[in-house]
Amino acid sequence: MTEWREEMLQHRRAVILEAAASVFAVKGFARATIKEIADRAGIAPGTIYLYFENKRELLLSIAEQLAQLVPGELELSMQDVPEELLVQQALEQALLAVHSRWAFIRALAAEMWTDEELRRDYLLQGLGPMLEAFETRLQVHITRNEIRALDTGVAARAMVGAVAAALIAAEIGVEDLDDPARRQHLSRELTCFFMYGLRGQSPEGCV
Repeated sequence: MTEWREEMLQHRRAVILEAAASVFAVKGFARATIKEIADRAGIAPGTIYLYFENKRELLLSIAEQLAQLVPGELELSMQDVPEELLVQQALEQALLAVHSRWAFIRALAAEMWTDEELRRDYLLQGLGPMLEAFETRLQVHITRNEIRALDTGVAARAMVGAVAAALIAAEIGVEDLDDPARRQHLSRELTCFFMYGLRGQSPEGCV
């Protein structure tokens, strides 16, 4: 298969998944139809079956897309820069990466509550690696004596939870994560909170 044809197929597959996520998020998995997904994608319903066997495979592919956030886009940099900047970069990457797939998350979240197998698989393939990535970064800081010894599991869950709260705020219109300046400000404030807490001295820029 030529490279351009492979790229075309991958693009079409991505379009179908985006359409499916949007329809699932609005109507729910059970009520959504292949025709509605095809209409959203601007293709004939039969075309979907060239890429996916059924709706269930579409849903599982959405879960796979989210799992691929880690360790790729959420991989934490190991470059030799101040720890505050590393934490800020990690949080900003997380906000951008997850926000860009919010329709996927909405579609998947509703089904995970009732589909035990899907929930278990995603927790193992998606959330688990995300938490491990944050824990790894925190452990590096501890080893370097850049932050105090702490329970990295608890701290990682707190950081991921903060990102989730910001995303929910964006969904209901409180935050505008499409604005790069606002995203940077939010990640900076979260960094200051995690690095210095609610009390004590903090460097210039943490207000």
